[in-house]
Amino acid sequence: MNPPDFLKSQMNLPAPTGPPTVAPAMRGYGQFCPVARACEVFAARWTPLILRELLAGSRRFAELHRGIPLMSRALLVRRLAELEAAGVVRSVPRRGGRGREYHLTAAGEEFRQVIEQLGAWGQRWARAALGPGNLDAGLLMWSLRRRMSAARLPSRRTVIRFEFRGAPRGSRGGGPFWLVLQSPDVDLCLKDPGFDVDVEVTADLAAFTRVWLGDIRLADARRAGLVAVNGPPELVRAFPTWLGLSPSPRCRGPRLRPRATEGHGGDHRRACRPHPSLAAWPGARSAARACIASPARPALSRRSPPASTPATSARRRGPCRPQAP
Repeated sequence: MNPPDFLKSQMNLPAPTGPPTVAPAMRGYGQFCPVARACEVFAARWTPLILRELLAGSRRFAELHRGIPLMSRALLVRRLAELEAAGVVRSVPRRGGRGREYHLTAAGEEFRQVIEQLGAWGQRWARAALGPGNLDAGLLMWSLRRRMSAARLPSRRTVIRFEFRGAPRGSRGGGPFWLVLQSPDVDLCLKDPGFDVDVEVTADLAAFTRVWLGDIRLADARRAGLVAVNGPPELVRAFPTWLGLSPSPRCRGPRLRPRATEGHGGDHRRACRPHPSLAAWPGARSAARACIASPARPALSRRSPPASTPATSARRRGPCRPQAP
């Protein structure tokens, strides 16, 4: 039996339909196995996260780096060049501006299910590893902006101010951050955009991250004093719908490292209900699709902020302020 037939029978792989269309992006494993050859493209450090960002709709270099802030810019340049050489990414000049945009090729798009399944595995098995080193308020806000439900955004401009406590020492801090919403657009600001704030959110960073992942309900975190949402009642009620939050946590099965009290063998799944003190987090729903949801477009609000309140956009280098009327 020749190697391709052996692989097909043992791994249920489809027969090739044409010549290869991508090249390795990293040092090879020295194996003919299709899994090994695919890993030569996919498995280099940071590459899955670059693909996640591209699948989520990031196109410019700054957008990609915003989603992977701990990756050096020099290494991101190199990885993008490697992926382009491999035939997974193509770059094109930006329309009406300097720089280039990055797009996935057909081969790159086929990684979508791989990334989704990887995220589903992480939600099911790797949740126990979430700790202070995994918390990042800036990345959380970038994810919030990305998954805003455009169909449910208010028609008038609405400004939400976020501030997080409990950011790990050495991280980029807990804000404040501002989201400027006006259907169908969303803008994330790192400095005060100069508009009146409609909704104030103050939260424990770890708790809000768990809310975002679907581990606990926003209502339970609020009752426990871990999250506070203040503003007009109608906006406070609408706030979870803008974020696309689940009304209740969902169980997704056992964790990779079950607690000793859960025993060995049998069913390690925990009850899908919030712990009264929120000291233990119930099972999470899969956030894989949320990780690569298409981002809402950035908004340019319609009034100029006061001259004394400069603002910086998290999405682009230009100011996070509206165009003059």
